[in-house]
Parts: sequence; C-alpha cells; structure tokens
Amino acid sequence: MAEEDNGAAPEHEAAEDKSSDKLDHQCGRARVLADDISYLMTRARGGTLASIQEHIEVQEEIHELQHILADWESYLSSEIAKMAAEHAISGIATRMKL
Repeated sequence: MAEEDNGAAPEHEAAEDKSSDKLDHQCGRARVLADDISYLMTRARGGTLASIQEHIEVQEEIHELQHILADWESYLSSEIAKMAAEHAISGIATRMKL
C-alpha cells in the first residue's frame, strides 16, 4: 500500500501546484475585475458610460468574476470534504486503537 502512495504523490503534488497557481492567478484577476467593475458601475450610475459596448463590458467582467467565485466555492467545498474525511478517518483510527 505504501508503494501506491509513493507512486501517486508526485501526481498529487503536481495537481496541488497547478491548483495553487490557478488560485493565485484568479486572486489577482479578481482584484482587477472588482476594481474595473466598481469603476464602470460608478460611471453607469452617473450616466457616463458612453456606449452599449461599455455596458456590455461591465456585464462580461461581472460574468468572469462570477465564474472565478464559482471556482473558489468549488475549491473550498472540496477542501471541506477532504478535511471532513481526514477527521472521520482519524476518529476511526483512534477508536480502533482503543
């Protein structure tokens, strides 16, 4: 069983690195989008967006930010499930030792 764990570890680490890189990129992108959306919404409320295209740009950036937030929610759900599983396994192991 230990051989299986060692064989899977590099793949698991690579997946974690990729996930971490994606999250880092998304954090930066979310900040930019939030700033852009805030600026554009202020202009929209003031009636100073000059074109339909600018209104569409706001909608597209909101949609992109929603996609990032959905990815984050999915990631957190996965992490919560992992933690719950680890906690359950730890509890089972502790009870078995007793």
